[in-house]
Amino acid sequence: MRYEELTKFAWNSPALNLLEKDVMRILFDTYTIKKSQEFFICLLRREDRHSGQRGASNKNYLII
Repeated sequence: MRYEELTKFAWNSPALNLLEKDVMRILFDTYTIKKSQEFFICLLRREDRHSGQRGASNKNYLII
């Protein structure tokens, strides 16, 4: 099963109560945010590498 199919199956399972669904939603949102942060950090590092700067220069970036 792929991740999307697994989460859809788990989400529609009658065995999950509302609290468990809330926990799943929080975990999924946290996972998504974490992956987004890693992606943008990789982009920032790549940009710094191409510009020839050493270290992270954040004057042109919005750090959240």
